[in-house]
Amino acid sequence: MARADSRPSFGAAAGLLLAGAGSAVLALGRLTVTADGAAEAVGTTAWLLGWTLLTWAAVATAVAAATSARHLLARRGPSALTWVLLVAATALVVATAVASPLVGTGAGSA
Repeated sequence: MARADSRPSFGAAAGLLLAGAGSAVLALGRLTVTADGAAEAVGTTAWLLGWTLLTWAAVATAVAAATSARHLLARRGPSALTWVLLVAATALVVATAVASPLVGTGAGSA
């Protein structure tokens, strides 16, 4: 096996950054939603922005995972940091999606 690439994947780092931002925005949106109309508008906007960021995080992480798998098959394995970033980004996307569902109880409605 050829040596692994020592640089971390940009896509994996971007996925983790976007997932963290989406998670933070969704949490902020949940905190701002109250009975009054102004806070509901802020909460809805935060919900939309959070899910947009989370969707792009999932896309970036999937592309980085596919690229890493392709490199692995070509015997140029990705760095250990890339694997750590991919696992962390995937875990954060899944945990945020479970904690902030799109529909049902806990979704973007107040």
